[in-house]
Amino acid sequence: MEAGHQHRARVLSTLHVHLDDDLCLEVQALRGTHLELRHLADHILGLKGVKHGQLVVSSARLWHATGRQARGRRHDHGKPRIGMGRRAARPKK
Repeated sequence: MEAGHQHRARVLSTLHVHLDDDLCLEVQALRGTHLELRHLADHILGLKGVKHGQLVVSSARLWHATGRQARGRRHDHGKPRIGMGRRAARPKK
């Protein structure tokens, strides 16, 4: 969808999935102010052919403000760590 390029909100990532011959699902991760994101969402929801849409807003500032993240420790995004921790179990013969 080209609508993201016409607005100040920056498109970080787009997922486009063909559900069937007639329907597609598109999810966009955006960065911008709440006003920019709301404006873009309103534009997209008003496009011909858009059947459903929803703006979901989150912020790293909200996460850090709760103090729930351990200070000074990095998180690993679930990436496997090779050579660390316990040895991998060997397959049985």
